[in-house]
Amino acid sequence: MERGAAGRGAKKTTAAQPVKKDAAAAAAAASAPKRRGGRQGDGETTARPTTAPRSAKSKATPKKEGKGSAQAGKDVVPGGRKNSQKKQVGIPKTAGAEQAKVKVESEEKPIVSQTKRGCAPKENGPTQVMAEVDARRKPASQKTKPLPREEKGTTCTGGKASQKTREGAPKGEEREQAEKRNGPKEKKPGSRAKQECALRAMESDQRGAAAAAPLPPPPPQPVFDEAVLKDVLRKIKLKKEKLITASQRVNKIRDILVTAIKKEPCFSSIEVMGTGSYYEHVKVCNPNEFDIMLKVPNLRIELEPCDAGAASGAFYYVKLKRNPGRGALDKFLDDKRQLSSSTMLSELRHIIMQEIGEMKDVTVERKRPGSPAVTFRIENPPSDISVDITLALECRQRNWCDSTNNGLDIKGWLGAKVKQAYLNEPLYLVPKHVKDGKCYKENTWRLSFSNIEKSMITNHGNTKTCCETNSQKCCRKDCLKLLKYLLEQLKTRHENRSHFEKFNSYHAKTSFFHACTKWPKDDEWPAAKLVECFVRLLDYFLDCLKKAELQHFFIPKFNFFCEEIIEKAKCKKLAEAIESEKQNSFPVFSL
Repeated sequence: MERGAAGRGAKKTTAAQPVKKDAAAAAAAASAPKRRGGRQGDGETTARPTTAPRSAKSKATPKKEGKGSAQAGKDVVPGGRKNSQKKQVGIPKTAGAEQAKVKVESEEKPIVSQTKRGCAPKENGPTQVMAEVDARRKPASQKTKPLPREEKGTTCTGGKASQKTREGAPKGEEREQAEKRNGPKEKKPGSRAKQECALRAMESDQRGAAAAAPLPPPPPQPVFDEAVLKDVLRKIKLKKEKLITASQRVNKIRDILVTAIKKEPCFSSIEVMGTGSYYEHVKVCNPNEFDIMLKVPNLRIELEPCDAGAASGAFYYVKLKRNPGRGALDKFLDDKRQLSSSTMLSELRHIIMQEIGEMKDVTVERKRPGSPAVTFRIENPPSDISVDITLALECRQRNWCDSTNNGLDIKGWLGAKVKQAYLNEPLYLVPKHVKDGKCYKENTWRLSFSNIEKSMITNHGNTKTCCETNSQKCCRKDCLKLLKYLLEQLKTRHENRSHFEKFNSYHAKTSFFHACTKWPKDDEWPAAKLVECFVRLLDYFLDCLKKAELQHFFIPKFNFFCEEIIEKAKCKKLAEAIESEKQNSFPVFSL
């Protein structure tokens, strides 16, 4: 028994020795110079200590020490490395060893309690803080996973737990040099859920900011009052006294000329048709222009399309069919049995010049290339009167030409019945010469719809009572007058008027017809909204100029602004001039 007690006492003493040795080893490791880990002495393995300057701002709480002999034997050195303990060999695993383990745990309790209260042991305080700082700064790839904590009741080899040393941790000086070269390391991003939440919040803020942002200001609109346009309309309205005086003089000369023309057998059946702006009641400013059409009625003819570049379904050659009692026209046939427009126009011009030569204050103007009319001028102070006499062939046939199939789109404006009535009207051909390159083909005839145009302007309402007495008034004709007056002023008063010579009032009238089909209802042209309606019509005409495309109202394939008729540069010049007038409240109206 005494021997057993002595043995047990000896074993207790032997088991208690590692605690003292462990404290000594920690002190020696803290004061030892830096060197690579390896074997030292008999069976000792030490970690490579790392020296790092102590930061005044580093006040991190030391890591809690785990329970058990393995955690109690760990000692932390600067650089975040855990010091490996000495390996004790030869201690047998007996009941005495178990008692020694209990003794060691009882002696370690004060140290563990200090760590839990946030007070590290004195010898480990600075080193523990630096280890915490280094551990936070390291990227995730270099951090060493913590060793699993040993459970109670496991055996301990000599009372010391073996511990793996972390490798690859940069030294304090090397870390500072790396930060100087590469800059401070980026902070570790949060979890994926936090990033997605932040992204959603940012997108929500952006949507809210976009919704709260004010809308861009509308484009500047022309600043002018309706009273300005009404003043212009009053100024360009024809004076009744002037109108009566001019029409009387024109009618007197017309009757004399028609009587002389009918004396010729080839023109014995001609009839007078009043066409143009004067008879359409859209004439502006002065009654200084009149258009008179002399038609040769009820001809049986055959039409052959012209293949010139600018023809586009509007120009034709005319062949006479059998016309009893019309043999006098045979003298105007050429070698191809085609009716020569130039020969017939020359004959008409010769008769008019003979009659007018005996009149006072009346002169015949020179022939204009490609013009279908004979023009004479009446001196009538303060302004002269210009009269165009145009010869026309009347052709009655079951259907119009194929080129007109998709034209006259007035079903939504004037109705299907009105359109069918117009399609039953005869066709008219005037001696207009088509331009082929730089030359004119003299034997061509152009389709004319003057009779239908006059009817559409006179009966312009979507309802039959539009603009009648005691009924709703519209501003269609007023808008057309303003557009014609603007074009006339630009042609005579603008600094670039030399570029606008080829533009005429028929272009304004064609744009007006297209606008009426685009906005067909009477309530879309109320008299109270003159400014809005005029600007809308003007914008449509501007769009045609910019695109260099204005389709014939009856012949869709024919473009008035094609390059062969009017150069695209001139269309652009006119568009720029109108834009300038629009933005400056039409100063040309006050000239």
